[in-house]
Amino acid sequence: MDAEQSFTATVNLEADYKVLYDQAGLMIRNDAYNWLKCGTEYVDGRYHASVVVTVNGWSDWSLVPLEKPPSPFRLRVKREREAIHVEYGEGENGPFKIMRLAYLPLVKKTRTIMVGIMCASPNEESDGFDVIFDQLNITKHS
Repeated sequence: MDAEQSFTATVNLEADYKVLYDQAGLMIRNDAYNWLKCGTEYVDGRYHASVVVTVNGWSDWSLVPLEKPPSPFRLRVKREREAIHVEYGEGENGPFKIMRLAYLPLVKKTRTIMVGIMCASPNEESDGFDVIFDQLNITKHS
């Protein structure tokens, strides 16, 4: 959905990852060349909190290894103009931890940006996996 320039998006998720690069979380997107995705990702046999930022077609990838599969994994993403704060929490009541402060400029003439849930299973050996998204909330800042 379209969101205003400043907002907070939260979601809880649980996933049954099976193969390398299975992932689920939130995505903030201007267009195909300017976006951020964050959530959990299965890499090298471990669960990770993950953020990928792409600006003008160039990407970087941040990973934080998790001790165990989070249940649920909670995401909170705050956007203030071009700055995006990505935080995650493990379990129902675990504290939010800052994972990334990223730069994502608006590229459209409008003041809105797309935000929503995402999941992917890009490994060609995969037949997909199950994800449950719960309590998605997007709140506009004044």
